[in-house]
Amino acid sequence: MPSNDECIFYKRTAHGVRCILMSPDDWRQRKQKLLDFCNRGGRGCPIMAVYLRVSSNNINRRKITGKSMKEIF
Repeated sequence: MPSNDECIFYKRTAHGVRCILMSPDDWRQRKQKLLDFCNRGGRGCPIMAVYLRVSSNNINRRKITGKSMKEIF
């Protein structure tokens, strides 16, 4: 069971417990460098920062154009 301090993207999957923002292969390669971020609720995580930046850009683009995400992509 995940603790309250774990990142919301650190989940149990069919490939084991990992960051769901990454592919299983990428996770295996970078796991040791990223586990501290996962156990601190994601604070300072470079993977989460990229995800949030891209999500924010998509939301802003949708507001500016007035189009749905399907229409944009």
